[in-house]
Amino acid sequence: MASPRQRASLLEDATMLPVEVAFVSYDPRAQSAIVFLRERDDDEEAALEGESEAVSVEEDGGETDADERRLLPICIGLPEASAIYTKIEGKEVQRPMTHDLLAQTIEALGGRVSAVVVHCLEKVVFHGRIDVETDGGVVELDSRPSDAIALALRVEAPIYVAEAVMDESAILESDIREIGESGESLKDFLEVTDEDSYVKV
Repeated sequence: MASPRQRASLLEDATMLPVEVAFVSYDPRAQSAIVFLRERDDDEEAALEGESEAVSVEEDGGETDADERRLLPICIGLPEASAIYTKIEGKEVQRPMTHDLLAQTIEALGGRVSAVVVHCLEKVVFHGRIDVETDGGVVELDSRPSDAIALALRVEAPIYVAEAVMDESAILESDIREIGESGESLKDFLEVTDEDSYVKV
């Protein structure tokens, strides 16, 4: 396991897109969980103003989503899916889970999670990073995206995806609706091969 190290960011010039956890899906046919990160506008005021304009009329008279956003699907392990789902649903647990413990440890040591990033897709595997602010500077921790996301939800840290990763691997929200209507296995559609990985169809 890579040890924490302080270093200049390798991604200073990369464009990072703010995202949110859209939902976690369990594919019973594939016995797999997939977390979907939805691209969002980082300007919350603009997002609120745009809610009333979310539906527009096409030239042929039909209605369509004016701002259909992209989704980044990442196959994750069932324990990590449970940790993410528990938090987004606001469920309470009797004892701290692993990601709760990590959040408490970082805080107890005087650190603060400033952001988590899905910064790279290499050989069908997504790579994540946790940025922790300390008195000595920012410490960047290599992480599986699933663990980074679960931690971000607990400390309310922003989540980002590199634009190049989103361009390479994202699907549209309408694609998910089509999968549901067809009854096709979600994992088969996405051609997911392993945890924290995804092969573009």
